[in-house]
Amino acid sequence: MTINRKKHSTQTKVKVVLDVLKGEKTRAEITAKYGIHATQINNWKKAVLDISVPLSIEAVKLTSPQEGS
Repeated sequence: MTINRKKHSTQTKVKVVLDVLKGEKTRAEITAKYGIHATQINNWKKAVLDISVPLSIEAVKLTSPQEGS
């Protein structure tokens, strides 16, 4: 017996993570809405935050005025 795994598009992953980050719905509501397990949602959220935090730090460095210039 083979297990058929769902393949979620990047758009779906982004929608789900944005729903989580907005904080308007509980995790249970989000899992029910999208039919995706809470652990998977947590993994996607962690991946987004791992990427976005270093990017935001770099953006701040690039936009802040240089000292001594």
